[in-house]
Amino acid sequence: MNINQSYRSYCVYLPVIWLLLLLNISHFCCGQQLKTNIFENEQLKTKDAVFHITRTDTVLLPGKFLYLLTDSTSQLTIQDILQPNYQAAFQRHPYDFSSQTAPQHAHWVKLSFINHTDETIWLSNQNAFVHYIDFYAADSSGQYRALYQTGIMRPDSTKAFPHSNMYWFPLPARKGKLTTVYIRMEGGTVVPYRMYAGSLTTLIGQKNISDYAFGMVVGIILVMLGYHIFLIFATRASIYITYSAYLLSCLFVVPQLMGYHEVFTFFLPASYKPLLHKYFLAWHSIIYVLVICFAIHFLKLRQRLPYFFAYLLVQLVIFGVVFPALNIIGKVYFSWLFVCYQLNILLLYVTLMLVGFYLWLYKKDSMARFYTFAWVWIVIASFLYICYLNNLLPYRLIFSFAPIWGITMEILFFSLAIGNRINLMRQENLRLVAEQNIILEKKVTERTYALSQANLALQQANEELTAVNAKLEAQSHLLEELNRTKDKLFAIIGHDLRNPINSLLGLFSLLESGVIGSEEFMAFSEKLKANVERLHVTLDNLLIWANNQLWGIKAIPQRFSLHEVATENIRLLNQMAQAKNVSIHNLVPVEAHALADVEQIKLVFRNLITNAIKFTSTGGTITITASRQERHWQTDITDTGTGIPPDKLPKLFTSEFTSTSGTNKEKGTGLGLLLCKDFVEKNGGKIGANSTEGIGSTFFFTVPAAAD
Repeated sequence: MNINQSYRSYCVYLPVIWLLLLLNISHFCCGQQLKTNIFENEQLKTKDAVFHITRTDTVLLPGKFLYLLTDSTSQLTIQDILQPNYQAAFQRHPYDFSSQTAPQHAHWVKLSFINHTDETIWLSNQNAFVHYIDFYAADSSGQYRALYQTGIMRPDSTKAFPHSNMYWFPLPARKGKLTTVYIRMEGGTVVPYRMYAGSLTTLIGQKNISDYAFGMVVGIILVMLGYHIFLIFATRASIYITYSAYLLSCLFVVPQLMGYHEVFTFFLPASYKPLLHKYFLAWHSIIYVLVICFAIHFLKLRQRLPYFFAYLLVQLVIFGVVFPALNIIGKVYFSWLFVCYQLNILLLYVTLMLVGFYLWLYKKDSMARFYTFAWVWIVIASFLYICYLNNLLPYRLIFSFAPIWGITMEILFFSLAIGNRINLMRQENLRLVAEQNIILEKKVTERTYALSQANLALQQANEELTAVNAKLEAQSHLLEELNRTKDKLFAIIGHDLRNPINSLLGLFSLLESGVIGSEEFMAFSEKLKANVERLHVTLDNLLIWANNQLWGIKAIPQRFSLHEVATENIRLLNQMAQAKNVSIHNLVPVEAHALADVEQIKLVFRNLITNAIKFTSTGGTITITASRQERHWQTDITDTGTGIPPDKLPKLFTSEFTSTSGTNKEKGTGLGLLLCKDFVEKNGGKIGANSTEGIGSTFFFTVPAAAD
């Protein structure tokens, strides 16, 4: 089959395929819209401002039950919002679905609801471009806190449901109980009040419709891109290069418009995502630069319409330089710039459509026919979608899918226009190049197939090798860790536990055999007691460490006083300190209150103070202080001991660290520091140490500060 026959088949079958796909989308959209309207009518019967959730088999629209508050300072906290004066300032939202251009300040949304069902209901924010979203709900004590802090400028890991391209939040509620949640939104292109509610199954079903439509348009773009890349090699026509570049840019712009930001993180590290959204216009303008270049090239506007060619050159500068520069410099607020950007896009689309009509109807240029039809679709779709984004049209799925069906129809007719243009030009010399085109098509197909097969085989081999290497490396790390754990455990049992017990048994044997008397035995009692105390601490650490290694220990945060915990541990260890004439000073502020697992932090204190006593010489001093570090309290335990060699400091909190004897030959296992590190990190803090040999050491750790 030659290129001309392939094009004719393409023109015959592709519209039929597109019609079936569009009918399929309409079926999904209409079916889903019918369910939404049924529930919408039921909700309008409600007289109060509480959103009653009575069913989970359809998508719910809570729009008319939202209360809105504009934070012109962007400084209000949830505690401020809960005050009566701000509660009275909330205004009820009049629409089921709406949005507004994002201003420079923040917006708060309040929703009171009663869940009459047994399922967890999720709230979906139908806009993926909000920079910062904070979701507040009351905890078990009635205090409001931010359960989720997410948004497009934050990592995807902050999403409550990471598998959605939008932002979903589970509504915390007990069946039949009135519950109120707050949402704070700031930044982005628009502030959305377009929200869905429903069970996770229902929202996933709604998402599948969008995924289906998105996958369809991306698949078609890929098919078209492949087809036109083939035509680049088959025809050597430069128009296909311009159009292929346009299709390639669509593969990045369309997913971004539809909220599928995973496309960026697939090709680029996730850390680049905030920059891509912050400088959205800088790279998004590429598609319109290519559209202008395509129009100039396809319609030969430089020769046929020089005045309009000059106008398009101005538009090239606007889209290629002005908007990107303003976006990067950041002197103009983004939402205002985005409004101008949308209006300029509509102006460009309308003028390109009118030029197409002029060349087709007035100049009788048949090549402009499909080109004009393409712009009709994209103008209609862009106009509807921009009106929908700016709350000029009501919520309809057909409006939310406008970019999909508009771009797909545009691609169809642009492809037909290019094919028709090439076909008309080719008819003049078809006899001369027919055989060469057949040979070229065959070679391109063979080379493409051979290359794809080779790449496929190489990819499979690389994947298998990577999988094997990853598995071997993981097994090697696991084996090394198990060996270190085993060696550590046996060393502790064989030496640090058995030796003190053997000494104790030997002393009792001497007493029993009469070798020593009771008075001599009492002389050893103080040292014996110190050994037993150290043995007790070692055994306690060993049991906790083994339990943590096998089963894991979870932190249960609660509010407690760091000063009181320090005092308690000083009292417990006072006898050990007095035996070495070591003084311990508690300088922790009384107002220092932490939010952490108190028992785990007690163990941290106990181990660090024990270590300080162990390595402090007779007559030394230990000082315990605490200081506020933003949202944390940092506790410092400073001693006047022997200090730690610099080469051992990096290994202190690892399994590679080997404990040394204290100033009175006290033994240790090294487990205490491992437990301290584990427990501090479980409670959201950090631990470290500074030391100078011969002067002393400071061990410090942080824990989250409790709310005042």
